[in-house]
Amino acid sequence: MAAYLNERLSMGLAAENLRGYFIQRSRWCRGGIQTLFVRNGPIRGPGLNLFQRLMFIPLSWLIQYVVRFSILIVPPIYLWTGVAPLYFTSISDIIYYQLPVLLAYFFLMLWITPTRYLPIVSNAVGAFSTFRLLPTVIATLIKPFGTPFKVTPKGSGAEQNDFDAYTFTCIATLIALTALGVIINLVPEWSPIVKGEFSVVAMFWAAANIVVLVIAALICFEKPRPAVDSFSIGEPAQARFAGRSLPGRLVSLSLDSGIVEFRQDLPIGIGEEVLVEAAGFPHLPSRVETIGQQREGHISVRFKHSLDPAAHDRLIVKLYTGDYSHDIPRLDTPAIVGGLWKRAFGRVAQNP
Repeated sequence: MAAYLNERLSMGLAAENLRGYFIQRSRWCRGGIQTLFVRNGPIRGPGLNLFQRLMFIPLSWLIQYVVRFSILIVPPIYLWTGVAPLYFTSISDIIYYQLPVLLAYFFLMLWITPTRYLPIVSNAVGAFSTFRLLPTVIATLIKPFGTPFKVTPKGSGAEQNDFDAYTFTCIATLIALTALGVIINLVPEWSPIVKGEFSVVAMFWAAANIVVLVIAALICFEKPRPAVDSFSIGEPAQARFAGRSLPGRLVSLSLDSGIVEFRQDLPIGIGEEVLVEAAGFPHLPSRVETIGQQREGHISVRFKHSLDPAAHDRLIVKLYTGDYSHDIPRLDTPAIVGGLWKRAFGRVAQNP
């Protein structure tokens, strides 16, 4: 008999940079596929029925990157050679049969993972991973064992700038081939394909792939982030400064910084000292880092605090044993789109 306990029992660090991300995912991928070759795996393991064997086969690792790569290379191959990837009947068949499947998948993902799935952006993350993990899939199927075990590096490097040149080169090459394939087919004398309904589909397919690949290329430029993660707090707080006390709400807090929100203008400037207090937390002697306008006219203040060792230990206990979480309650689509725009056309903030 099993019971579900709705309580967080432990917390761990996620991969903090691109290098750590690929080390971790490659290890997971290799380990999943290796189960096919061990005696107690889903193929040869004793005591398993057919349904259990099918459920234990690591189909996600075996299929997803092959499918993603195929989706990316079909348009350029067709646009350059005229070789259709499938037997094509008509656009009406795509509308009647393929479109309902795609819409069902779209709404299913939104229902299952409402705070993790964002169309196009999620696809771009998958495309970004494909160029590193597909070789891992192929290499593991050819030689399942013998690759040294690597631990995911954690606790360092989060604030460093990094650039994945290999993945960016693969993505840029595919973007160039797809875009040039579109261009040569706009000129009738150069076009290697026979004009028809599938050529229209291929053009839309190519355009969608280029958008996904451009976003994936932006991921190759790693943006520095804080070395510690913030917990969502959402509890009453107050700020003391210059003999005054102003009530507010502690939005988030980490071991070195936090955000507090006020309903009125804060008569304090960037760089000034402030004491942030909240029930159950140690007093946080802080320095104001940024002040911004938030929703409904609220003022958001980001501060950096400095604690003595005893207060720092109490803060660790409070954050990591309290009812606080790193989970994202909902996806802020405008903020994600704005972040992509700034990453593409704006400056990336550098650490002082």
